[in-house]
Amino acid sequence: MNRYTTLHASGDLAAREQLVKGAQKRLEYLARRMLRGFPNVQRFEGTDDVLQNALMRLFRSLEKIEPASTRELLSLAAVEIRRELLDLARHYYG
Repeated sequence: MNRYTTLHASGDLAAREQLVKGAQKRLEYLARRMLRGFPNVQRFEGTDDVLQNALMRLFRSLEKIEPASTRELLSLAAVEIRRELLDLARHYYG
């Protein structure tokens, strides 16, 4: 996955998709764990729904930010998952 980080930094747009595909399992696990911390959201949304919306946010973030490592990519993804969960919590509970 580090190779795709380098390609993305050099401007290869297809590398962005490969970055996310390479981290898919980790991101799904991360979304599942983070969703447990929001039991009120978990009543209405599943892991896949949260992850899909967070991935759309991640793609938009990757247009502006170039992660230098896999760790930075996963950190950015965690931020986007958390933002999605907070927005969903606001949506359902004001």
